[in-house]
Amino acid sequence: MSRRPLSSAGSAPPTSLPSGTVLTRSWLRTAFAFIPFLALVISAWLYAIHLDTLANQSMVRSKASAKASHAARTAADPRADQDSTVIGDSKDNIFYFVQVSDLHISAFRKASTANFYTFLSTALPMVEPAFVVVTGDLTDAKDKDLVGSMQYLSEWSTYRDALEESGVLAKRNGTFWHDLRGNHDCFNVPDWNSKENMFAGMSATKAPGFMFDVKTDYGKYGFIGIDACPKPGPARPYNFFGLFETPDMDYLAQRLELSKGNNHTFVFSHYPVTTTVFGETSSGESFADLSQSFSVYMCGHLHKLKWGLGEALQSYQPTHFLELEVGDMKQNGLYRIMVVDNDMISFTDVSMPLTTIPPAIMPNLEQHEQTEEQVLSDNDSTTSDQTGKKEAKRRPVLGRRLPTNPIIVVSNPKDSRYLIPKHEPVGRIGTSTHIRFLAWTDNQIPGGDSHEHVRKEIKIEIRIDGKLHEQPARFAGTTAEEQTKDEEFLPLYVSAWNPQDYNDGKDHELEIKIVDRLGRLGSSRTVFRVDGERSELNGGFAEWIMWANVAMLLKALFTTGYLFVALILLILPKLYSLYLQTSPPPPATLAYTKVATDMTMSHAQASLNQQDQPQFKNGYDAWLDEKCRHLYRLSSTLSSASSRHKFWNRFVNHTIHAHVLRFVHFSTQPILFYTTLVFTLMLVTVPQFWGNFIPSAGEQGQGWFYLQGIYLPHAGGHLGGGVREASLDAAGPARVQEPLSVLTGALSSLTGGRLVSSRAGDDYDSSGGVGGTWIPMADTWMSTIWTVVYDLVIFLYYLTLCATPSGYLYSPSNPHRLRPYHRTWYIRCLVFGIWVFRCCSVLMTAELYGPSVVWTGIGTWWLVVVGWLMFMVGWSRSRIERDILLRRGEDDNEGQQRFAQEEEEEEDSVLVGEGADVEGKEYGRTRVLSHPHETISLIARKETPQQEQVEVSEETEEVEGVRTSRRSPKGRKT
Repeated sequence: MSRRPLSSAGSAPPTSLPSGTVLTRSWLRTAFAFIPFLALVISAWLYAIHLDTLANQSMVRSKASAKASHAARTAADPRADQDSTVIGDSKDNIFYFVQVSDLHISAFRKASTANFYTFLSTALPMVEPAFVVVTGDLTDAKDKDLVGSMQYLSEWSTYRDALEESGVLAKRNGTFWHDLRGNHDCFNVPDWNSKENMFAGMSATKAPGFMFDVKTDYGKYGFIGIDACPKPGPARPYNFFGLFETPDMDYLAQRLELSKGNNHTFVFSHYPVTTTVFGETSSGESFADLSQSFSVYMCGHLHKLKWGLGEALQSYQPTHFLELEVGDMKQNGLYRIMVVDNDMISFTDVSMPLTTIPPAIMPNLEQHEQTEEQVLSDNDSTTSDQTGKKEAKRRPVLGRRLPTNPIIVVSNPKDSRYLIPKHEPVGRIGTSTHIRFLAWTDNQIPGGDSHEHVRKEIKIEIRIDGKLHEQPARFAGTTAEEQTKDEEFLPLYVSAWNPQDYNDGKDHELEIKIVDRLGRLGSSRTVFRVDGERSELNGGFAEWIMWANVAMLLKALFTTGYLFVALILLILPKLYSLYLQTSPPPPATLAYTKVATDMTMSHAQASLNQQDQPQFKNGYDAWLDEKCRHLYRLSSTLSSASSRHKFWNRFVNHTIHAHVLRFVHFSTQPILFYTTLVFTLMLVTVPQFWGNFIPSAGEQGQGWFYLQGIYLPHAGGHLGGGVREASLDAAGPARVQEPLSVLTGALSSLTGGRLVSSRAGDDYDSSGGVGGTWIPMADTWMSTIWTVVYDLVIFLYYLTLCATPSGYLYSPSNPHRLRPYHRTWYIRCLVFGIWVFRCCSVLMTAELYGPSVVWTGIGTWWLVVVGWLMFMVGWSRSRIERDILLRRGEDDNEGQQRFAQEEEEEEDSVLVGEGADVEGKEYGRTRVLSHPHETISLIARKETPQQEQVEVSEETEEVEGVRTSRRSPKGRKT
């Protein structure tokens, strides 16, 4: 069956307008097509910036006095540069303490509780530190299925009773044990004064942070604990990143100001810097400005990561402080000993003997339940039974002290990988006279001193760079029997040395081995330098994680990926297709016409060639036809090209042109394109779902999940109370949802309020209603990144593949024309599996935050729409593709007949030069289909007697002054 071209040969040519007029009209049509589309996109992005400014209004304040405050903090250290202190064998100028983190006492998983009990019964009596700091996650706060989260009274009771049983609360007049909240301790906690905040009544500190000083004859050392938990605290999982707002920053700045002149200042937090979103102080100082005032930042939270990636989560930060994350007590049984020796800070991480912890000491928390009134009101050591008799309160059994291998901490020379040149007197290493180290050995001997394997003394071996150190080590501290009120236990050992023997500007290794009286071995390896220079930490991925700001990196990653998807895959192809569709078709070229210039061609032949010339409605149809022709030529050579060209033709050239055609063609499909574009813009401008993020707060804990954070419209400040104000939006939901404030709010955000006010209304009475609360968490950005990857990129790419007929991309001889790879069963199963996975993710989120997540979530409706689109477009052949494949057989037969007819006519009208005889002939022919997007190039070919497929090219040559056209196999000499 044959189709007529759009214009007949005998019809009069249309009246042509001047080229300038056509060009002007084309650009006007293009401009009018661009303006609504660009206005929609730009308005949405401006509103997204406005929302981000609202969410972070509690993180940024005035910067009027920032420069003065920063200059005051960066003033020169009052301590003299020249140091006369010599590190020798004295037991003065030294103290040590212990850090432990992530206890995760659980009512359902008791191994972590047993580890904590063993720490209290074994590690503390052996080490005898000056004090202990616990950096968060005291309880687990997860349900039995590890899905939901809430504060369990039994877990906090276990923690409190263990502290009382061990006696750490009363030690050193109540200044021995200091604890902080972690993210698990603020799961589902509306505010500090809420009854859900059991840390306030059952911890040792009972306050959001702490500050104390250790004053000695040789200086003063400050210790500051900060609470970076989100306030209010949502239930999991959106509670991984810490949040330190402007009031919190002011709190830290005030305490650092009081710590001026200290020998060292230590800052403790549950969250590492990399997982904390820091605001600015009221004077405009950032955390980087404040961090120049302390020496060490100690934290927990990351649990050594997974797959061995977090064995050494430590980093030397650009603002010259050392950040040290300690592993968890929950699974790894780790704690850290920090030693300050002559102002040089050293540490070691100790792993408890987990394999020797007997299960008998694990508490039965199910039988340890108490009511809230019993816990909070009964502070004495007795309770009453049903008969009214007094009986002692049940205490946890901490268990016996377990045998432990020797523990060693080298304090001089300090490990050069952890030097802090700005805060430490590193020059003292080169002038020291003794190697100094602390060594704890287990003196408990089974069966007494008569045990056959007991040695009288411990054995110490020191090696430097593999060579045995000649000077023996001796004890220079204070034994447990000799300690007094003024002179505490100090297991210090020293060995004389000459540091200048190693002052060659290179790294050296110090190895110390100790065998205790029972033959247990402990060892320590230290990398040191004498010249005071730092050695490379070589921490790999763990060091990078601590160095990089993951919270800011997530925002940068989302912004980059989102703009790439929106601009490269959606907006630019759409603008290009709009430009082509509003442009006139190009004039006929030699590629499409066969009108002869010589007088020997008959009028009938010229008319026949004019009928073959394709007619295009606009520039897009011409561009599509040209692109299809190019892809046909590429796909035809894939099977015949040499092996060295296959990679380029198949994976690079053809792939690039095919994807350009796919995305431009996708932008011309209104339902597919605008549905995807609206979802893309909604991700950054509208709430993704409504949920009950803080169930214990009732209606005040319900709110919207935005990209920029969680917005609780019915919560005022910290849900009506708290120790600090939150990100309070006085105008409430109106400022977020008022349509007229989109442009004014965005302009205010971009200009800092210089052009328009950032308030929805300056005359708004903040006392007339309840304001909303923003929680600008990095968790929302991380969640939206997964939404972009799974719900947008994968489904957009799959729909783009399916929306483009394979007849546009492959010649009839290419096997992918009939069965493109995206229509194979395994690709369909993979995409369907991803769709099911995302549906399950929505249901799991609904289980955590309520069923409203399903029906209010834009992700839910997008999954419904994309599932329907995949079925209609991806799992059934489109009308265009069916039409193309249906006509393939007809076109091949018609091409064979047409080829024979034209061959006879060309014998009379074309002069063939010498060597024009070819073995096989093949040519390309253009066909115009009824649909504007169906304009494609179909190839009719004639096989050679040897069934060899040859690509044909047109050549134009002059023979005796007459221009002729002929077809010859491409690549062959004719």
